[in-house]
Formats: sequence, structure tokens, C-alpha cells
Amino acid sequence: MKDFVMKHKKIIIFGLVLTGIFGAITALSTEKGGTEIKLTQFITRERNDDAATTSNNSAFQSQLQESITTPTEQPQTPPPTYPDILILFTVTNGFDPGSKNAFVGQKVIWKNDSSQEMRLMELLPKKTALANGVTVAPGQSTEVILTAGGFMTYRELNSGETGRLFVAE
Repeated sequence: MKDFVMKHKKIIIFGLVLTGIFGAITALSTEKGGTEIKLTQFITRERNDDAATTSNNSAFQSQLQESITTPTEQPQTPPPTYPDILILFTVTNGFDPGSKNAFVGQKVIWKNDSSQEMRLMELLPKKTALANGVTVAPGQSTEVILTAGGFMTYRELNSGETGRLFVAE
């Protein structure tokens, strides 16, 4: 046993030091009957130690106490609204526009401007209702509200035409 201790002396000392530090942190972070120091008490103690002689210390502490203990209501800002994105599909030109920037929450409308059915499907990763594919009759449209950020690639299955959206959060 003595040889083991002597051989691993540095590791054992390091472990004991870490245990001591952890124990001190644990002991300092608990207070009579509680498991954590309240932020206002901690700040008050620190300010008393550091600035016991300043005359406006109590004014600072009362302002700080109010700002910590009295949450202020922040006015709720409505989420921004963005215009709908219209993407036209024709057999000769494919998707117009072929790529577009968009935002989460924005509506995208794909309109079939061809004389044939449009079979629209989202490619990987599948994030929208287009994941399983949608058939759109000539002159009709389908729409999706974007719910996740990242790239969205879609394909018209009959023609093989593809398009892409970059969706910002």
C-alpha cells in the first residue's frame, strides 16, 4: 500500500486539493436551511464589504434590490410579418424564382402555371407538408407556412425541376 501511495502521490494530492475546493464551494453556497444564496443577499454582502464607507451605497442597494425582486413587464412585440412568396411553375421554365430567401413564419405559395398536373415534393430534410408530396392541378396552387430555418429543397416530380428556399429564423 505504501508503494502505491508513493508511486501515485501527485495524483492523490491533486484529487485531495480538488475535493477541498469542491467542499469549500459547496459549504459557501449553502446557508442555514437553504441550498443556495439568494442573489440579492450575495450582492448586498459584496457591496457592503467593498464599499462600506461610501454614502450612496444604500441607495444603490435599494435600487438593485428593486430591479432584482420586482420583475418589470416587457411590452410584447408582435412577430414581424412578411409578404407571401409566390413561386410559379411552368414546364418550360421550371420554378420562378428558382431560389429565394424566406423567414420562419412566412407563407410560400407554389402556383401551377402549366397545362399539366404538378407533383411537388420536398427533398431532405423534410420539414413541411410537402414532405409526402402534393399534386396541384393546372391553374391551382398549394401553400406552406415555413416553421423551421435552414435550406428547403423541393422538386416537381414529373419534370425533375428543382427549387430552393433558404429560411432564416
